[in-house]
Amino acid sequence: MLTRDYQPALVPMEQAIPANSNWLLRGVGAVALFALLLVATLSNEYAYSVLGNFWAHVFELLGIGPAAALPEAGTSVGAVLNRPRNLPAVLSYGALYVLACLGLLFLMLPHARQRRLVLGFYGIAGTVFLLLLVLSRLSHMAVLAVLANQLLHFIVSLVPVIVLVPLLRWYSNNQPASKPTQ
Repeated sequence: MLTRDYQPALVPMEQAIPANSNWLLRGVGAVALFALLLVATLSNEYAYSVLGNFWAHVFELLGIGPAAALPEAGTSVGAVLNRPRNLPAVLSYGALYVLACLGLLFLMLPHARQRRLVLGFYGIAGTVFLLLLVLSRLSHMAVLAVLANQLLHFIVSLVPVIVLVPLLRWYSNNQPASKPTQ
């Protein structure tokens, strides 16, 4: 027979759920974005096809020929893409993928300092990619196009998310507490 001493204390519902119940919404959002990114990664050829058809219709409505959208095989853009694809489709896929990665990172890294570092990382990586692409175009050096290709594939992947989340969580946990200003 249980006595009152052994029964768990009943806690009102308001106290059972933390005051900041954003954690559940953030967790569900993070899982949904991760699943979306995983599906996008596994079916990127289909995404390129859908986006290519979308942009072809947009160009048709605007009266722009579809040949302007495809990169030439001999150019540095063609070398970076590895195959002739609709350039607006590639750019829109990359932009949507990076935005989803940023959304996932912002859900998993709540501090402003962490978010600034994430934005700085993607900004620097994008700038280096564009610089390599322009330099390969101007100098006709295929090695720069290959480096740009590798950097692009790194940026438009889950690898930065997988690396940045634990790294920035560790970094913020090891920072000394800020001292009050006098």
